Amino acid sequence: MLFVRLDATLIEADSTKDGAAGNYKGGFGFHPLTAWCSNVGDSLAVMLRPGNAGSFTASDHIVVLDAAIAQIPAAWRTDVLVTIDGAGASHDVINHLTALNTAAVHGRRGRRIEYSIGWPVDERTQAGIDQLRESDWTDALSADGKADPNASVADLTGILRHGPDGDKLAGWPVDLRIIARRVPRPAGEQAKLGDHPDWRYGASVTNTVAGQIQWLDARHHTQAHVEDKMKELKICGADNLPSIDWDCNSAWLQLAVLACSLNA
Repeated sequence: MLFVRLDATLIEADSTKDGAAGNYKGGFGFHPLTAWCSNVGDSLAVMLRPGNAGSFTASDHIVVLDAAIAQIPAAWRTDVLVTIDGAGASHDVINHLTALNTAAVHGRRGRRIEYSIGWPVDERTQAGIDQLRESDWTDALSADGKADPNASVADLTGILRHGPDGDKLAGWPVDLRIIARRVPRPAGEQAKLGDHPDWRYGASVTNTVAGQIQWLDARHHTQAHVEDKMKELKICGADNLPSIDWDCNSAWLQLAVLACSLNA
């Protein structure tokens, strides 16, 4: 299976440049969106965006995703896993990925596009978690496949689809699965109002039909290593976009990701 990871990063600007703007962390600069083949570390696509570009902008994710898939040789596009953090948890992105998964209709003649995307622990998700029994939780797995006694996972799909409050996932693709994850809250950490005093919760969604939830959860979290590629991208020149002109900086960014691919 070929792994494609979409992720955004922040590039600071020391002076006024076309498209430079304040970002959500209080800095000033740009907020490019990238796509990587995490099997080998190759850059597949990058989009220069203003600093105030939204993290959850579905249209940008779709453009970068399509550009990334177009970069993959045809023979390798038949079995792809796309991973995104919580910024990809939108109807538009998930519906687009569902439409790309032609194996669901054409079987072996189609293209299998699976996804693993971060999911917000909103009121709906928390309500599902609150209905879980302690026995519904099982030890999570670490990246090396060993049981992680400090984390546990549970499948929320049945509760949210068929619980006493009705289908809480109506409108989402029928093959969408939600996996909840919890870790103990560190000693002395004050929980926010409404949060559980003892546990931190997270969640992810996938359309992968088979596989233990421990494995699916571990698969999602092991893709975060592309953060190292982000650091390499900045070292290769992206951290110093040289021009006041947007097009020049966009071209510079393309050269920086090309340098990353050559290194890979």
